[in-house]
Amino acid sequence: DMDNAAVQPGSAASSAIDSSRLTRAASSGPGIPNLDRNLMDSRIEKFQKVLSANRIDLDKLRELTWNGVPPELRPTCWRLLTGYEPPAQERRQDVLRMKREEYRGWVDQYYEVSGCSSDEADELRSEEELAIIRQIRVDCPRTAPGVPFFHRPEIQRSLERILFIRAVRN
Repeated sequence: DMDNAAVQPGSAASSAIDSSRLTRAASSGPGIPNLDRNLMDSRIEKFQKVLSANRIDLDKLRELTWNGVPPELRPTCWRLLTGYEPPAQERRQDVLRMKREEYRGWVDQYYEVSGCSSDEADELRSEEELAIIRQIRVDCPRTAPGVPFFHRPEIQRSLERILFIRAVRN
């Protein structure tokens, strides 16, 4: 019967148990049992080893992320796994600089209308662009309703700008 079955290391059950321990460890606070704290520390060390390489092995990173990513490493892992940041350390700063410049150019080209308020800019948009921005303005407030961060005005504006540029470019 399943309750008495031995859990084989590396099995799906073993991974689920490890994941469960990590989840408890990440959310337990100061009373974390030593086993769970050691497991979390070991997991973070594995991530740091992969992330500190001059050229990050994305396959290894994907494998590590399968059971979750420690919160403090999520932004870095997300940028690498989505292709926003290159795996080669020596190229990262230049690539990020170029991507940020490219985005600023898109903001000027597609979103901002020099010297105009949002309402004035809307008067200069095509019907198709107006339909896109209207839908985005309906959807943005619905984003993560339980997370106050997403409902700050500056975040709402950023979401609107990012989604609009993405929509008109694709």
